[in-house]
Amino acid sequence: MSRLCLLLLGVVLLASGAAGQGEEGTEKPEEEFQCDFPNPDWCEAAKIRWEQQRYAETRDNYTRYVFGMFDSGKYDNRTRPGFRRGIPDSVKVRLYVETLGPASAAEMSFFQDLYLTQIWTDERLDGVEALGLPETQVPMYPDIVYSLWTPDTYFRNGIDTEIVETHANKIGLIVKISTRGEIMVTKRLRVKANCPMHLQYFPFDRQLCELEIGSFSYDNEDIIFKWASQSLHFKEHLMVPQFDFLKHNIVVREFQIPTMPSKQTILVVQYLLHRKVALYLGQIFLPAMLIVIVSWVTFYINPAAVPARASVGITCVLTMMTLTTSCIGSLPTNLMYTPVDIYLGACFMFVFSALLEFAVVNFSETAIKTRAEKARREAENVGEKNGQAAWGGPVPACDPEVAAVTEGGAAKSCGVSSLWPIKPIKIDYVSRYAYPFAFTVFNLVYWTLCLILSSSFNEQIASNVEIEALTN
Repeated sequence: MSRLCLLLLGVVLLASGAAGQGEEGTEKPEEEFQCDFPNPDWCEAAKIRWEQQRYAETRDNYTRYVFGMFDSGKYDNRTRPGFRRGIPDSVKVRLYVETLGPASAAEMSFFQDLYLTQIWTDERLDGVEALGLPETQVPMYPDIVYSLWTPDTYFRNGIDTEIVETHANKIGLIVKISTRGEIMVTKRLRVKANCPMHLQYFPFDRQLCELEIGSFSYDNEDIIFKWASQSLHFKEHLMVPQFDFLKHNIVVREFQIPTMPSKQTILVVQYLLHRKVALYLGQIFLPAMLIVIVSWVTFYINPAAVPARASVGITCVLTMMTLTTSCIGSLPTNLMYTPVDIYLGACFMFVFSALLEFAVVNFSETAIKTRAEKARREAENVGEKNGQAAWGGPVPACDPEVAAVTEGGAAKSCGVSSLWPIKPIKIDYVSRYAYPFAFTVFNLVYWTLCLILSSSFNEQIASNVEIEALTN
């Protein structure tokens, strides 16, 4: 009898063990929402409420788990993810460009206001594996970044980087962590980056500016930077001061510092910018052209009106010098001559030569008057010696004013034409046609060469973007 009882007890234990193993082998079904309301709208509202409560519970449990890792010392923010396994960590980057510019030719730099998003996975914060939580994304307070390991991302060609503050001296930072341990950190930055510009065809030029993103101290054995999906976005109707934004491109390069044993991955954003020529036409070229034309007014003013002609000529020269100085001040000091420098220099020479023309005319008129006065005195002396200067007798007339402006008559009677054959009125008459003709020829040659040479140079700059994209 005892043997029979023991046998029955063994059978029962085996059956219960098999049933337990069967329960362990089957996964627990995921909890689903069930609605018993007859109205579908009520069911929809109840489902939203149920999802909110479920998400709040998951968020609270995961937040307690993360801070528990920090407080217990199980999480060390000095150690990067994957360090103990000996594999590099992958950091994905996404950019949203809020503003571009201004670009400074004098400093060889350009500004941009952007949102930098970095995404990486830290398996030490995997709540799905540790607690069995559903996969979701949990927003965190920005100060949590000081407890997390974060990549030492920097802009390799950056001159100055500033984190934009939101309110009450709070930095513009967004931190979200998924229950799988995927960390997403978004910063709003104001970046001033270096942009070496080729200004030999300024202002008919195109510029290729770049923004290089990488790690400061980690190489490819520790961190590999990658572009995330939908990696680059721009604000709608983005405008760049003094430039037209033509196109952009993203590139992945490898860079190695001589003091480091292996290479680093560099993410590059390329901006192709075309300078707005119309702006410079209205601010530089057209004013310079008008100043040259105004200087020709002196050719129509009477040579005897010295103050009027002198004031117009000197004013044009000083205005041209001011325009040239203001333009040169916006360019680097150690630069070769640019097309705008050549144009302003030529305009200055035209204006200055018009002032010199007035000097020649004034000198000629003064010389004619002096020689006419001298001839008149000599004629009077000769007349007195011949006894023709008695009371009521005829005295040779020689008017210096008439001699200065007439081609014959008094000038010939005074003997001036043989001594000074160039008349001031003839110089002004020739200048009225010679200066406009020379300036028109200069403009035709200048603009033709500028358009041809700058077009070839700009095509080369644009092709560099495409070639770089294909080779990387």
